[in-house]
Amino acid sequence: MDPLFPREVLEVIEKNKLNAVGHSGSKYSELIETLLAIPWAKLQPIEVSPEQFQEGLNTSHYGLEKPKEILCDFFSNLIWRYRKLGPRSEKWAQWKKTGSSFLLVGPPGVGKTSLAISVAQNLSIPYHKTSLGGMKDEADLRGHGFTYEGSKPGAIVQGLIRMGVMNGMFIMDEADKTEKFAIATLLEILDPEQNHLFHDKFTQTTVDIDLSNSHFILTANTLETVPPPVANRCEIIFLDRYSVEEKIAIAKQYLIRRVREKHQISEKEIYFDPDQEKELLRLLVRNYTHEAGVRELERAIRTLFLRIQRKEILGKGVSSFCITRESIKEFLDEPQPPRKINPEDRVGEMLALGVNPEMGIGSVIPIQATSLPGISRQAAGRTLSVIHATGNIERVMDESRKVATTALFQCASQLGLDMKDLDEPVHLHFMGASSRKDEPSAGGAIALALASLLSGKPLRRDVAMTGEIDTRGRITAVGGIDLKLETAFEAGCKTMIIPSENLRGEEGLERLPRSLREELQILSFQQWQGPHEPFDYNHHLLQVVTVEDLVQAATVAFVEQEELSCLENLFQEHAQKVAPLVRASVEGGLLLLLKDVEEMDPCLLEPSYTVCSTRFNLALIKVASRLAGSKSMATTLLAPILAATMDKTPQPHPSSRTSSPGCTSTTRAISNVEWAGA
Repeated sequence: MDPLFPREVLEVIEKNKLNAVGHSGSKYSELIETLLAIPWAKLQPIEVSPEQFQEGLNTSHYGLEKPKEILCDFFSNLIWRYRKLGPRSEKWAQWKKTGSSFLLVGPPGVGKTSLAISVAQNLSIPYHKTSLGGMKDEADLRGHGFTYEGSKPGAIVQGLIRMGVMNGMFIMDEADKTEKFAIATLLEILDPEQNHLFHDKFTQTTVDIDLSNSHFILTANTLETVPPPVANRCEIIFLDRYSVEEKIAIAKQYLIRRVREKHQISEKEIYFDPDQEKELLRLLVRNYTHEAGVRELERAIRTLFLRIQRKEILGKGVSSFCITRESIKEFLDEPQPPRKINPEDRVGEMLALGVNPEMGIGSVIPIQATSLPGISRQAAGRTLSVIHATGNIERVMDESRKVATTALFQCASQLGLDMKDLDEPVHLHFMGASSRKDEPSAGGAIALALASLLSGKPLRRDVAMTGEIDTRGRITAVGGIDLKLETAFEAGCKTMIIPSENLRGEEGLERLPRSLREELQILSFQQWQGPHEPFDYNHHLLQVVTVEDLVQAATVAFVEQEELSCLENLFQEHAQKVAPLVRASVEGGLLLLLKDVEEMDPCLLEPSYTVCSTRFNLALIKVASRLAGSKSMATTLLAPILAATMDKTPQPHPSSRTSSPGCTSTTRAISNVEWAGA
């Protein structure tokens, strides 16, 4: 018998030896076999160096600098402690509390589970993967008593037997979907003060199973639905969405190679145009995926490769195929995008942002505030209150509605509202009634929708807001900012209003990776009001404005007709100055206004089209048969028409053959267009 076996285990085995030969002997034999199979006090030596461990993580995962740094800090020390302990010896049996527990939190597809597996593989220790979300009974973790028919050990003991060591790694997915019954058992497993006395019902309560040397990595899509006691026992590591540039790099370094190896497609058969590979991958990321991670991107690449192989290589006998922008459009269907913003600015309609607790992703909550003309509050009686709400809202959101109403009364004078005129009841509807809504982060958006209805001012269709509101109209911090940023961008928003408190802290913007922050234009309300750098459509994904109260939020979200009229006058004045030059040089032309930002991509257009972006409109200008004979002249003539709408200092366009003071960065999109000369 192994001397490392605990005394209690030997006693149980000795006591049940004779029972194993009776008519119920199979049950006792199974108990004895399970006790013998548990790797009591066996530890796997860790012989890798800290440098090799860090290099292994960097090789297997791109980016994720902060998560990898936290993991390297702990496991580098663990490697040092194993080296200090020396070779395998009996004193390993007394070595306790070298284990760990981490909680990886992030949207689906960002690499939580694969990062946990990579940690185990680079440490050269075995791992056992299980899902907390699929467990319906406590016995799934702790097991059944061995005397029951069909009983078996729980997931922990099964994992120990499978790994064969006591210092292996347990990877537990979907911690945010943990059932209530499992919380107590999970706390016993994760708590370093308790897990050396873990009991499995199958192996009897007299036998202590020491889990203090085991490592536990839990994963969750959102922290909001993880039981607080469970999160408290773990070191929380956030994995945020990948930026566009990171997704492109991951596709080039990992995804394409993985697809080729799995389906045996060589680089000579199907390949991206070398000169446009980065831009083609950018097209796949922006147009064919709507996610924080890279799962959909890998599916899109796989579908593209397999479809080209079936139709071109196998179907037509082509020896090789170069993927271009046109072939991507031919072989891939663009997926249905998430809910988009309204086609125009509307009174009383605002987009709120929340978190779907079941899926762990952000959600768009369109809010509609509509007055009921002809029905007075007195006539409505108990049927309708001042603010009547529908849309499958739960208690917390219903309370947010009431708080938002009170805040509106408090801020009425600053917003220019006369609440005495509120004779007609208001119907407040939260669209998407099939999904349950229950969170306080829509409070600010509710107040904006009501303020818009009462003031008659439309709300910007490209603005979304998240933030809890109090009875004084102050906007306070909320969670899930990273998920809501992704959701706002996917919905087509250009501006997102968040509480000022969310600039810093665990749920703040400062914890986002640098690559992601660089794609955001983050402004305080004071910066937004004053002179600031314009929104760069080629670089920025979203403008984030931080506010402290409802009045500031309304200033950002309301459409002021006076400002629009002022801008319109500027457009007309400037256009009148430039029009004679254009008429003198252009034989004919056609001007179309576009509302889809995708049409800004010059590579998607015919050669005779030029794309220009202004701050408020996208103009598509089709050049007639002759335009002064050169692209330089076109750039010089078109830029001044748009310059009045931009805040940038005019600079010569790099694609122009001659420098011109009227050429600004607004014509940057012209540079890649091939011009068909007449």
